[in-house]
Amino acid sequence: MDVVDSVLFNSLPTPLFILEPTFEGTLVYKAFNQAAIDHSGINLDDYLGLTARELYHGEYGERVNQTHVETYQTAKPTNYEFALPINGKLLHIRTTLTPTLDGSGKVVNLIGAPVDISSEIELKNIRTRTGEVERELREFIYLAAHDLRSPMKKIKMFADILREDFEDLGDGKVEVIDMLERVSVESIAMVQSVLKHAEISDCNESVEHINLSDVCLRVLETLDPEGVHKSRIDGCSILGDRVLIEILLRNLIDNAIKHNPTKAISFDITAEKSLPGYFTMKFTDNGQGMSNPHKLFEADSTGCTQSGFGLLAISKLIKTRGGEILAMNPAEGSGLCIKVTLPGTVSSN
Repeated sequence: MDVVDSVLFNSLPTPLFILEPTFEGTLVYKAFNQAAIDHSGINLDDYLGLTARELYHGEYGERVNQTHVETYQTAKPTNYEFALPINGKLLHIRTTLTPTLDGSGKVVNLIGAPVDISSEIELKNIRTRTGEVERELREFIYLAAHDLRSPMKKIKMFADILREDFEDLGDGKVEVIDMLERVSVESIAMVQSVLKHAEISDCNESVEHINLSDVCLRVLETLDPEGVHKSRIDGCSILGDRVLIEILLRNLIDNAIKHNPTKAISFDITAEKSLPGYFTMKFTDNGQGMSNPHKLFEADSTGCTQSGFGLLAISKLIKTRGGEILAMNPAEGSGLCIKVTLPGTVSSN
């Protein structure tokens, strides 16, 4: 390396090192620029003239040295990651190794550009550990809720048994039985909501083409087998997250039917293009509606929405997938309008 090259090499802010072949055919560390020395704090006398095998003993040194040799032999750039013990610390380094060729195409040396990715690796490890904890927590919640469902159903059954042939003496015992049944029914509904939350939170993304009308009708057949409720649905095709859309529609339709038990509900479900790469789906019903619809997806102090854990989980899932969900009053009449924006595209059939 001449004087000009040496000055340029040491003036570069990116850490660099050079490997050169010896007469024996080995690849040794020839030079480190000033940025590499400053970042790593290495002593040049400990590195120069040595191969990776000599510098890092054992299997680790063998693997690094083998990567150097393979890059030299193939004359193709290589990216590799290793955990390097530098100055008493184990640093995770990602290195780009680029061969330098002469006029005849022969490899003269290898230039390495190492980058410390220790923080990136630690962040990945934290995310992995967090994901494992979240999965374990979801599993625990699911199992606990599942186990609670049976005793709650038994309490309701006992209330029904007590009411049979019970003579009302006007002493308030019937009211106590009614309260017992009401508490058990509400508890069962809460447990069902928790189970729904666990199911929704654990769903995987599945991007594919779906027909909105087919999906909605399939959900209605399950939730309204007698055909009490009416619907008007766009027959459009959507390229998007099928699992999320099905869960969303199932919960919105179920929620509307559940909160209007004595009324035949009419559903209006449409989808249209939105921002580039997004589509907007509108779900409107003519039920009793809400005085503050914007609070439908807001969690209260219990971590639950006004409609239970299910809609809260859906809201979080939609936001995680890069979408948005809003609740509002319809432009005309009573009921509720849900507007959902999701990644995907819409086309007419």
